[in-house]
Amino acid sequence: MSEGDAFQIPLGIDPVAAFNLAISPDYRTILDSLPAAIYTTDADGTLTYFNRAAAEIAGREPRLGIDKWCVSWKLYRPDGTPLPIDACPMAIAIREQRPVRGADIIIERPDGQRVPALPFPTPIHDAAGRFAGAINLLVDISRLKSTERQVERHAAEQAALYRFTDRLYRAESDQDIYEAALDAIIGGLGCDRASVLLFDADGVMRFVASRGLSSAYCVAVDGHSPWTPADRDPSPIFVPDIMASDESAALKRTVRSEGLTALGFIPLTANGVVIGKFMTYHDAAHQFPDAERDLAITIARQLGFALERRRTERTLRESNERLRLATEAGKVGLWDWDIPGDSIMW
Repeated sequence: MSEGDAFQIPLGIDPVAAFNLAISPDYRTILDSLPAAIYTTDADGTLTYFNRAAAEIAGREPRLGIDKWCVSWKLYRPDGTPLPIDACPMAIAIREQRPVRGADIIIERPDGQRVPALPFPTPIHDAAGRFAGAINLLVDISRLKSTERQVERHAAEQAALYRFTDRLYRAESDQDIYEAALDAIIGGLGCDRASVLLFDADGVMRFVASRGLSSAYCVAVDGHSPWTPADRDPSPIFVPDIMASDESAALKRTVRSEGLTALGFIPLTANGVVIGKFMTYHDAAHQFPDAERDLAITIARQLGFALERRRTERTLRESNERLRLATEAGKVGLWDWDIPGDSIMW
């Protein structure tokens, strides 16, 4: 039977009885054993049969002769908006007496878990062409959707890294570097807020840029750091839930008063030595998967390199300026020594 064909039952036999007869007992055993969810309804959309996979995907025991259109408890569209049961693909197939294809749905189980599924409702007609009901196949596409999200996230991460690298190359000021970093952190890591902090001349960790944080919060935690300027090659610190951490009660109150729950401390290094950190903040608890941690370290390495390059360029400019001023003041003599000719030119 092709995708668009209708399932047919013999002429003159009650549709429900005919279907149950057709799948009993061998075919019923086969259908009940299939991992794919299958169920049927009569011409009014009332449930007449379901296999165990259908009950499992629905997370409930459907009621034969009572439930209509679908085995599910609640349905949603792919965008998350509620989908009335009487507007589901199976209901459309019954009302319009045609197969419905390509309409993704999200099944919500009674325990609140949601399962993305692809339905294949197909009308049932008898040999005389009279409409008798419909059969539906529900395909769980959770793994497919998970893979799609991973691919999309990886592409977004690579794009964020590309933009970050390009902006660092074009940066003409420290502020350009900070803004590029904040965009990469929030865009690539998907956090709600972010900040960049550097050690000052006295070895105190200070905010140099932030996104989404109040000035009161920045003042309250200014100087807080798990590392010192002498630390080498430190590891990032991730706090999924500040209230479940070992931090002080005072810091917990400060963090929660800002509406934050999860924190990420990612060190910035230059030549292996800590020069600062960037912070990621999540309003809700967050588990920080390995891929996110790896991306955070990559961003930190690029940011640390850019800051060190900027510091080196600034030091060189300042040195050249001091040399120029000293030369113009007549306090420094310059000469060229021609070694092969053993001569000096002032």
